[in-house]
Amino acid sequence: MPPDDAAMRLAFGSGHLAMQQRRFDLAATDFGRAAAEARARDDRAAIAAAGFDLATARLAAGDPDGSLRAAADARRSVAARGRAGAAGDAAESAPRAAATGQGEGGRDLARALAALDLVEAAARLRSGDPGGAARAAARAEASDDAALSARAALLHGLAADALGDGIALRRERDRLAALLPPLPGKGGTDMAAGGRADLAELDARLFLRAGDPAAAASKAGTAAAARRELLDYRGMARALALRGTALARAGQAANAAGCFLAAGESAAEQGDRDQARAWLARAQQPGVSSATWEAAAEAIRRLDKATPKDSASGS
Repeated sequence: MPPDDAAMRLAFGSGHLAMQQRRFDLAATDFGRAAAEARARDDRAAIAAAGFDLATARLAAGDPDGSLRAAADARRSVAARGRAGAAGDAAESAPRAAATGQGEGGRDLARALAALDLVEAAARLRSGDPGGAARAAARAEASDDAALSARAALLHGLAADALGDGIALRRERDRLAALLPPLPGKGGTDMAAGGRADLAELDARLFLRAGDPAAAASKAGTAAAARRELLDYRGMARALALRGTALARAGQAANAAGCFLAAGESAAEQGDRDQARAWLARAQQPGVSSATWEAAAEAIRRLDKATPKDSASGS
């Protein structure tokens, strides 16, 4: 058993706690300390893991460009060390596993690097680069970690939809379905429940492309409800907006506006200012109720008063 690296363990732990508390700027600071400790001990697996966590925190704080920089920095730092071999990877992964609560010998570094591809895909989607997102997600899909590969299939499917590639969207939907474990009981595991919410979202997008907005609205509603229970509010907001799009195509302007209002307010609280504005604007289309219109206007006023730091802090 190698000695415990307390400084690195505490940095990872405090960062994960800050993420749970939605204090994303603080989490980024903690993960930056974890990255520094990992470089100090010359541990490639820990460098990649800290880079993933830092990139995730910056993305959660509404900074996709900062997320991409963090992922690229971690990848360069790992590549610059250039060592190869399962024995070396296993030696490095043991203290990193103690610090982060995960690790499986020589596979640990490969999974951490795949996770960097995953967060890169998410950041590229958020920054408006679906082509780059598709390429990063394709790399992440090669991971032997089923949960990571399933999440990559979702991101690849979202990128395909943004690119207008229905064939790729269907392929990724089917890939995701094949990766999902069966639900073991009521509620199931988080992977099963979350994966089925992801599958419902991709199904909704396929139904929209097939010209069936009613089925799309139903599937998007299923995804939004599941993600609410899983505390995945960013995914919930995206599914609500998708439901709004489907309802609008079905001629239900008032119900669509309610979905866009809910999605916009959720996005605003998470620091996604530009996305929040876009969704709130769609809540003010002709045919909506005066109550919905005014609620959207008030949300936009709050957004105007908030500074980017206020919105991204998660407070």
